[in-house]
Amino acid sequence: MQISTDELEEQMFKTKDLIRTLCDTAYICMKEQKPMHHIATLCPIIFEQFTITEQLLEQYLHQCQARG
Repeated sequence: MQISTDELEEQMFKTKDLIRTLCDTAYICMKEQKPMHHIATLCPIIFEQFTITEQLLEQYLHQCQARG
């Protein structure tokens, strides 16, 4: 399966967006002294997105190396 740079960029953007959401959520919870259960909800989603991005990046790099 060929991975395009657009596809890779899209996955990286999704990962960056989820990390930003996590940081914003942590900041608001700490600032307002609220429970951090929202962070626990976000962590598995972020882990899954990291895994998808990592796999696509590995496939993309392998694809680039194969082209030489």
